[in-house]
Amino acid sequence: MSEPPPPHSAPVPMVKTDFFAFSGPYLPEDAHGTSSPPEKQQQTRKRGRPTALELLTTRVEELEKENSSLRTFRTAAESRCRALESKQSELFQTVEQLKVVVAKLTNECSARVTSNLPAPRLFADVLKGQSAEKKAEIIAERREAAASISLFEKKTHFAVIENLPDDGSDSQSAKDKVFLDNLIAANPSLPVHIQTFRVKTRKPVLSRPTKIRFSSEADRNSFIFSFSKTLRSLPDRPTNLPRPIRCRRDMTNDVIYPERVES
Repeated sequence: MSEPPPPHSAPVPMVKTDFFAFSGPYLPEDAHGTSSPPEKQQQTRKRGRPTALELLTTRVEELEKENSSLRTFRTAAESRCRALESKQSELFQTVEQLKVVVAKLTNECSARVTSNLPAPRLFADVLKGQSAEKKAEIIAERREAAASISLFEKKTHFAVIENLPDDGSDSQSAKDKVFLDNLIAANPSLPVHIQTFRVKTRKPVLSRPTKIRFSSEADRNSFIFSFSKTLRSLPDRPTNLPRPIRCRRDMTNDVIYPERVES
C-alpha cells in the first residue's frame, strides 16, 4: 500500500527582495517607466519647450513693447498735426494779406490807366477842321469798317456746303432741304438749321455753294465738326461726284481770295 500524503503544511511567507539593490552606478530610466533623477529632469526642462507661464510672460513683454512703440508714434503724430495746423494758419493769414495788397495795386493801376487815357472824341470833333474831301474819306472808312464788322458777325452763323449735286432748277432748294433732313435723321445730335439756300453766281458753275444758317456760332461749329462723319453714315449719300462734298465756315472774300486783296 502506498503511503498517505503528508499533512498540509503552513504557507511559507514571501520575502520582498529588491533585486536592483546593489552597489554601483545609477542605471537610466528603464522600459517600465521608472523616474529619472532630479538633476536629469532639470536638464530636460531646460532643453525642452517652455512652460505656459514662461510663454505668457514673454507675450506680456512683447505687448508692452508694442504698446510703448504705439504711444511713441501717437505722440509724434499729434506733434506733427499741431505743427501742420500752425503752418496752415500762417499760410491762410499770408494769403489774406496778399489779397489785400493785390486789390490795392489793382485799384492804383486802374486809376493810373484811367487818368492817362485821353477823353473820347465825338465823330463831329473828328470831322471838325477837315476839308470836304477829307471828311468824305473819313466817313467812307467808318462805313466800310462798320459794314465789315456787321458782315463778319453775320457770317459767324453760316456754314457752307460745297460740291452738292446741283441741277440749276428752282426746286433745288427743296432737294437740299431733304438732304439736310436725312443728315439730321442719321445724327439727331446735329443742330437744326434756320435757313438754307444756294448762292447766286455770275457765271455758270458745276455746283453752286449751299449756305446754311444757324441760330448761333456754336451750332454752326457743331454742325461743321460732325458733318463728314454723318455724311459717311448715310446709305443713300451722293456718290461718283467730280469733287468730294465738304462743309466749311462762311468766310469773307478777303479770306477766300487773299490774292485779290493784295493786288
